[in-house]
Amino acid sequence: MGIRKTPIPSLNSSSGLATTPEEKAKLFTETFFPEPGLIPLQGEPQPPSRDSPPITTEEFMRALRPTSNKLAMGISGIGYLPIKWAADQFVEELITLFNECKVLGYHPRAWHMAKVVMLHKPNKKDPSTPRSYRPITLEEMLGKCLEKIIANHLQFFSNEGGTLPHNQFGARWKSGVNDAAFSLTVEVEATWNADLYILVLAVDIQGFFDQVHHQVFHTELQSIGCPEDII
Repeated sequence: MGIRKTPIPSLNSSSGLATTPEEKAKLFTETFFPEPGLIPLQGEPQPPSRDSPPITTEEFMRALRPTSNKLAMGISGIGYLPIKWAADQFVEELITLFNECKVLGYHPRAWHMAKVVMLHKPNKKDPSTPRSYRPITLEEMLGKCLEKIIANHLQFFSNEGGTLPHNQFGARWKSGVNDAAFSLTVEVEATWNADLYILVLAVDIQGFFDQVHHQVFHTELQSIGCPEDII
């Protein structure tokens, strides 16, 4: 079927018209990945409340096996299939590499350099507006595996360490959107039965995950005693 490329037209910005590929890339970067503002850091680093276990072969394969061999690849062009072939022969070497990255707190630069593809949103009629596009980030597969494993370690720490608020449903084991909906329903019905009013505030933060302040996040994790090698 080949690769279909749809040229992006000139884009409107507050400073004028972006016409060259460099100008468009700069405008998209400023729109979707702005520099974080200065935020005062709070909280003091605490000693880790527990040791972080090493990455095991089972854990690595559990992160690798379910992946699709047809996923779009990152800059290197290396997909999951050759990585699975390599894991069949050199799994111990890969585990050693992943554990060294974890111990050093190092995410190889080549693994977190990504290719960003801009897709036009079907419900947006004006193609000259940056917000009419959705950025799709194509990461390196080995980097995605490492990130998935570290995310699991963070989830284990937050669930076992009792650091999550009791009324948080996301990122909590055996909890999800159904539990949140059920809890809200119970609260609403109890309020109505008491002939009282209830106010629900729903907040949708635009581009939240793309604009997380890394230094603030790092400081917050340190302040709750998170092991340094998974921050």
